[in-house]
Amino acid sequence: MNINFFLKIAIIFTLLNVPLISANQPEAPIQKEFKQEKTILLRTPPPHSQGYFVSEVLTKLYKNLGYQVEFINVPGVRELELAEKSILSGVLARDNIIEQEHKELTRVDFTLFEYQIILTGDRRVCGYCLPEHLDVIAYPNGLEVFPEIIRKYFKDPKVMTLTDTKDVEEVVLKQRLPAFLNANIDYSEQLNVNPHIIKHILEVRPDFHYLSPKYAFLKPALEKGLKEMQVSGELAALKDKFEIESYSNAYQLPNNLRIKAASGNWEEYTEVDGSGVYWKMVDSGFGKSRKLEKEATSWLRAVRLFEEQKVDVLVGAYKNSLPGYLPSKYHIDYETEVYAFTHDEETLTRFKNNDIDLTVCASETYELVVSKLPSETSIYNSDFFMCEQLFTNKRVDVLIEYPYNVPSYFDTYKYTQFHESLPLFLLFHNNEKGRTLKDWFDKGIEKARRENQLSQNFLSLQDYKNARIEASKVN
Repeated sequence: MNINFFLKIAIIFTLLNVPLISANQPEAPIQKEFKQEKTILLRTPPPHSQGYFVSEVLTKLYKNLGYQVEFINVPGVRELELAEKSILSGVLARDNIIEQEHKELTRVDFTLFEYQIILTGDRRVCGYCLPEHLDVIAYPNGLEVFPEIIRKYFKDPKVMTLTDTKDVEEVVLKQRLPAFLNANIDYSEQLNVNPHIIKHILEVRPDFHYLSPKYAFLKPALEKGLKEMQVSGELAALKDKFEIESYSNAYQLPNNLRIKAASGNWEEYTEVDGSGVYWKMVDSGFGKSRKLEKEATSWLRAVRLFEEQKVDVLVGAYKNSLPGYLPSKYHIDYETEVYAFTHDEETLTRFKNNDIDLTVCASETYELVVSKLPSETSIYNSDFFMCEQLFTNKRVDVLIEYPYNVPSYFDTYKYTQFHESLPLFLLFHNNEKGRTLKDWFDKGIEKARRENQLSQNFLSLQDYKNARIEASKVN
């Protein structure tokens, strides 16, 4: 046991009154025997894939150099300070922004992994939520790159900092704030599946391992060791093991690429002759000079054409309506609420209680209805006119429809709101062409928004406001 090494650590921690554990972590046994003199002391990595990856990489890397890594529970916010004082042997993995304030640390100049800085917004509050259009932004404490990102991308917004990522997620999901910044490392799944959430990847940045002043001499050996692990394929294997992504935006966008798009035939929105609000939005994204073929037909047929890969793009779909496909980043409109109609109060009550013995008809709302009702429910999938006939003739118990298709029904039948207003997207195939077209459309529609060209696509200023492309004026 190296008594001097241990006493040095214990005395320094006592003088600094530095806790070795965070409030929510179990106490780590610091008074332990180190198995060998050449010990590297590091913070216990956080419990996510990047943390596990870094832990394994550094353990193997130092082992190859004859060192044993010991991990101890210290708060992440103290890691840099303790490494500067050589109480910790180094810093797990950090953005090089830390070098501005922590000049005593030595960077091991080899990228361990990349991470994304993401701006996350609520479409209902800030529309497309482009950074230059936001007046308020929040971010969680801990990542030192956020202030620099705000200076670079935003126009003097009011800035709020909260304790952690879950706190900022919560206030945005409850529409108390329009948007927040975070790293994709902490990005929760509920944000990915929420159709109201829009995310902008502002930057992809590298993370590096840093050495304390005492261990700065290991820099050349560590860089050599990492390069050897890369050449041997060991690093790539570990990235696969822990699902660590590498990010690239190298999409090829040939001018002669043909695009076939299909949608339902909706009056004034997707006309057969290629005119209408949604076709104009498609043109704004792809550019009118592109070879774009439009087909307006029944919605059921449009979906079938898309699923059979006879068309490249499905226009006017809900984000989660067809699993496995890629929704556009930007929505083209917000559809109105969906209502369920019944003939009497008793049937309406049964419907609200998820009675699976009821029969339901849905046309354009079919995918939404299937996703929300119990799987045992009898749901008829037909065009609107057939559903209307079945319902009025009492051949089905419930009709689920948009209010603008059945305005007189509110005075005639019992009804309840079935689902809230939802954004509409373009859907693309999850293949190379589909990813290329999605990237192409997203960039084009973003450019059109920045140039204030999208309002002219809509029938009225009120329709444009209802589409929630710009920030809501009412909080």
